[in-house]
Amino acid sequence: QGTENLVRFITLEPGPHYDGATFYKKYHTFGSIYDPGFFSRQLGKLLFATFSKILLILGISIIIILLLFYLSLPLTVITLLPVGFAYVCTLGTLRLMGRSLDIPSLMLSIVILGMGIDYSLFFVRAHQRYQDPGHPSFGLVRMAVFMAAASTLIGFGVLAGARHSLLHSIGITCLLGIGYSLLGAFLLLPPILNSYFSTAKTCPSKDLATRTLFRFRLLEPYPRMFARFKLKFDPLFTDLPAYIPKPDAVTHILDIGCGYGVPAAWCLEYFPTATLTALDPDPERTRVASLAVGNRGTVFTGWATDIPQETQPADLILLLDMLHYIDDKGLQSLFASCARAAAPGASLVIRYTVKPEGRLSLLWYLEQARIRLQKMSAHYRSPRKIEAMLEESGFTLAEHGVSHQNRELFWLKATVSQEQS
Repeated sequence: QGTENLVRFITLEPGPHYDGATFYKKYHTFGSIYDPGFFSRQLGKLLFATFSKILLILGISIIIILLLFYLSLPLTVITLLPVGFAYVCTLGTLRLMGRSLDIPSLMLSIVILGMGIDYSLFFVRAHQRYQDPGHPSFGLVRMAVFMAAASTLIGFGVLAGARHSLLHSIGITCLLGIGYSLLGAFLLLPPILNSYFSTAKTCPSKDLATRTLFRFRLLEPYPRMFARFKLKFDPLFTDLPAYIPKPDAVTHILDIGCGYGVPAAWCLEYFPTATLTALDPDPERTRVASLAVGNRGTVFTGWATDIPQETQPADLILLLDMLHYIDDKGLQSLFASCARAAAPGASLVIRYTVKPEGRLSLLWYLEQARIRLQKMSAHYRSPRKIEAMLEESGFTLAEHGVSHQNRELFWLKATVSQEQS
């Protein structure tokens, strides 16, 4: 019979100077070589390199996502601190226990990274939203994080007592990693976040827009970016100084339809000694505006005519970009409410939209689309009609103009007589 179908096995006994890698490199062309020790080492190196690469890719991805989520490098670093603390402490504890970083530990490090980031995210976002550790909702966030971590620790704690070496290693690593992540979230983050979100800091800049934007620095990305772009591109802040009194002539401001509070914050910087009362129907916007104005103002949630009775008489009343949301009856009632809330000789400053003749701007179409999406209706009026409604409510027209940068935006300044107020 031929020998071409025969398979020959040769067993060799390694000597004291045997090197598996050198032997394989020299003789692997002569046949298949199986060296259990060499195979185990190569497999371990491959798995270690693979999971190290996965961990690196995951870490970079998380950093990028956090940067996009916060739009803030300091908050990204703060969020990663408990995870870094957990990794350092876990590796140190494993070393003290005489355990090396094995493949199961490396695999589960990805889980530790993900869960540790979750705990940090809850704490950072709670601080960013409420900016008060004593807020009732903040306590609920802390309890939710603790319960989520506790249930996970119980599960991995059971695995830590397993007799199987793989399950035992998984349990020990995750128990340490998640436990240290929880400690980092509860012990490291609160003092760091309290310092970062401290409202006692003041802006050293003399630029009005910079000081206004400084009031939004601790808020979520959307209102922060909204304030930045509004200050940069809205002609309101270049036109408004021509229609308002001098900085020392106003002690109290009433802003109706304040939105996110960007004009209100700008006015507080323009009038350094003034206080403010603001009103808006959107609770989320009033929350943001309240944080922006701080202790120099009070922001209420309500309709335009729901001006609180206890409001201090206002020297300056602002109605900016909101008249077209109100029908004629509501607008007449609003003007009457403004007259009652005004101090003697107070100024009423209005910016409103008038539909121009001819080609409309892109901003006009965007505003119309937004109104339709919210299932609202717009009520655009001519300057003459608004003037007549103001005079009927006891106001005297002082000045009327058009924005220099947008012909669709009109300005109107009126005053209230002492008898009317």
